[in-house]
Amino acid sequence: RALQWLEKSSDCKEVQYVLGKYYFDGTYTNVNYVKAVKYFSIAASQGHSLSQYYIGLSYLNGYGVMKDEKKAVLLLK
Repeated sequence: RALQWLEKSSDCKEVQYVLGKYYFDGTYTNVNYVKAVKYFSIAASQGHSLSQYYIGLSYLNGYGVMKDEKKAVLLLK
């Protein structure tokens, strides 16, 4: 239920980051890297730097996206 409530309130970058982190870590749900990257990307586009870090980690390790070390380095700088 917590995830459903947060997804309905996902217009705030902090909420989008939290949703991404929950899906990335498997908190209250199963791990889902695709959804994690989706929410991290939305938050990062609004200036959330920690979300950008997690997108970089995702590209570095191929979590929910095609592994791309060049993109990862750019995002992790």
